[in-house]
Amino acid sequence: MTTSIEKNTLQFHKLNGLTPTVESCTMKLIEELGELLQLIGKGQGSSGEKMNLQPELEAWETLESRMIDEAFDVAQSAVTMIFTLCEKIGYNPLLWEQAHENKLRDKGYLAAGKMEKTDFPAEGFLVGMANKFIVLKCDDVKEYLTKNDQMVLDCITARLALGRIHDKRKVDNNYLVINTDEPYAPEVVAIMKRHGHWG
Repeated sequence: MTTSIEKNTLQFHKLNGLTPTVESCTMKLIEELGELLQLIGKGQGSSGEKMNLQPELEAWETLESRMIDEAFDVAQSAVTMIFTLCEKIGYNPLLWEQAHENKLRDKGYLAAGKMEKTDFPAEGFLVGMANKFIVLKCDDVKEYLTKNDQMVLDCITARLALGRIHDKRKVDNNYLVINTDEPYAPEVVAIMKRHGHWG
């Protein structure tokens, strides 16, 4: 596991010494969560039961430090399940990590701060994207270009169309366009990759 204090993030490793299944990950996650809940409930007396954990704690440990340790075990178990599920269905976990981050931002749980939604890190889901197309929003063309500018643009597109006709290529292609900051964008990228339409 690595940490980034500047970005307030934690990164968990993919465990390469195990061969987990979805079922084993589920059982492990339940086990680790149970141990954490026991500390939170019985350890703090929240359950109404008296429980002396002192003999179980090391000399350097406190109840809170043991909770943190167990919370990391829960998180690692959850991350292992994510890797296992993604491998089973053939998805890249980085895509879902970005989708999860977008969901947190949309709900207001994660403020954009210095990194805006469109400023994805280099290891994000857009790695390998080739810039093959120029996209102009029709409303922007009408609002920001003069009539003469629009005529010039029409001439350019007409010339491109003639070139494609000359090369016996289809002219009236229709494309599906999405913004990369949409929460579903990583899912679309995953679909494109599975069909060999990425890069």
